Amino acid sequence: MEGELHFYEVLYYLTDDTMELVEEIVDETKVTGIRHKMVVRRQRLPTEGPWCLQPGYNVKQDILNVMSTNKNSFYYTMDTQIGDEQKVSYYHCTDLFIGQVLNVYGRSVVLFWCDECTKSFYRNVYRLETFDPIEAPKTMKEIEEEILNQKRVEIILKNYDEVLRKRLIKYGGTDIIFGFLIKMITDDPINRGRNFMLKYYLDDTEFAIYEYRETNSGMRGGMFRSKRGFSANQNPADLFIFHQLAVGINICIDEFKFTITDIDDKTLQFMMDNPKEVNMKKNQVTFNIKLILSVLTQ
Repeated sequence: MEGELHFYEVLYYLTDDTMELVEEIVDETKVTGIRHKMVVRRQRLPTEGPWCLQPGYNVKQDILNVMSTNKNSFYYTMDTQIGDEQKVSYYHCTDLFIGQVLNVYGRSVVLFWCDECTKSFYRNVYRLETFDPIEAPKTMKEIEEEILNQKRVEIILKNYDEVLRKRLIKYGGTDIIFGFLIKMITDDPINRGRNFMLKYYLDDTEFAIYEYRETNSGMRGGMFRSKRGFSANQNPADLFIFHQLAVGINICIDEFKFTITDIDDKTLQFMMDNPKEVNMKKNQVTFNIKLILSVLTQ
């Protein structure tokens, strides 16, 4: 199948610097469960093309046909001009190491592991000490299974979020609005000092952003983002749900990055009443600070 991953056993013979590649194929009919298939027979493996050399590529001189006006008079002679000899480079044992990508007749083969005999040879001859294997590329079957499992998790989480949302609406009604004080994450000092209020509507999971009006700030304030859901081009990794919002969390909305700095009192009290359904552990510090400030101001 196109794009399928194959695993080969690469054998290198020190006696004549030849190599061969054998593919390991899972075969349940075999006793060992593995069937071996010869891919590249034992030969010196060139490092680069051309792979199909023309006849006479290694001949130093060419043969010329000498013809005359007489049709029956012709003979051969050697060309006095010596052509450029085509040099072919082959893989050597010094070219083989973990992580090396071999060019096997136009196909890339990655070396990701070696046996103990190979480690002993390179350790004694070339004084190498590190032979950490690299992570083998994933097969198409493994990639498809990961995508399928990811979709399953997304469906489970989506159903879980919907159950929580309906439970909170049943407890507090359909007019629940969470309020969070947010600041913009940017290198611009002017935008970094602007204060915003994120209002999250639990009934339809939509949200709006309002900017506080400050005197002599140069900013108009008011509506920054109208009440609506996520945009169609929103990065899926930046999507969030109500119970993920907490002080210190960074969020991204329409390519604007914000950090949550505070929670309004009504939202915090609602979270205290429903600690299992919302992210109360991260908001506990904010609640303690507000409680201390309220005591000090009395």
